[in-house]
Amino acid sequence: MADERHVSDATRVLRRGRPGAFEATAALARLLSLACRLAALALTALVVLSAVVTGAGRLTLVGYSGTVTSWLPDGLAGRFVFETPLGGVLRGDFALAALALFVTDWLLARLAHALRSRRG
Repeated sequence: MADERHVSDATRVLRRGRPGAFEATAALARLLSLACRLAALALTALVVLSAVVTGAGRLTLVGYSGTVTSWLPDGLAGRFVFETPLGGVLRGDFALAALALFVTDWLLARLAHALRSRRG
């Protein structure tokens, strides 16, 4: 019961006490959504390039892959890595991370839209 009152009090503060709170939260959600989308697109490009690039460009790509791998959780980093017939590797860990970022982007975009439509 106390939790319900706390939530309704918070909603009341957002609606009446701080008129710009919904707009600020929506803007932050939009910004985070864009950041997730750009990171997901970069990871997707890295997955595709890792699968097909060979030769001298491969060394640069390995450096980038090592940096990105250090950002992934330990349980995911280095998992689901398969050789491709083109001489590269399919980075399943990057693909899963990109998928998670795309889903997060979608959820944040929906949240931003809901907050913008609620202000009126």
